[in-house]
Amino acid sequence: MEEREEFIGRDVPSLISQFWDTNDITCFCYDKRFNKAGGKIKDDDFANTWLEKTKFITVEPLPNKLRLVEIARQEVTELSPINTAIETMEKKNRELRVLIDGYKAQRETNANPLTMALNGTIDAVVQGGIKKYEELSSVMIIQKIILLMRKISCT
Repeated sequence: MEEREEFIGRDVPSLISQFWDTNDITCFCYDKRFNKAGGKIKDDDFANTWLEKTKFITVEPLPNKLRLVEIARQEVTELSPINTAIETMEKKNRELRVLIDGYKAQRETNANPLTMALNGTIDAVVQGGIKKYEELSSVMIIQKIILLMRKISCT
């Protein structure tokens, strides 16, 4: 989800940003995972899983009175595994920010949802956890070194 232009560089309370996340919307996205090599997608294979992000931009913002809204344009982009990992981390940070802001606003509320979310983020064991991101960054670094070595040997 893209940040609103008027919110860039500002510390906006999560309740206000949540409101604008669901009102005055002109951009809709969906993602599809795929293996660029053409093989089957495995849940724990982050190094080979790419993301095809399709974005639709509408002529009129939603919600509105019309039943149908014309699509002005469609954009399709491919995200590499490292960019997918970065996007996933940014999304998780936004989710944690909402929980933290909610707990700050009402300290009497139950802190279990916040505690569980933090534990799940810090000590992630689902699909290999943080170790898979470390492996991904190692693979990407090795691939860049190989490309640089090939460029050097060609010149």
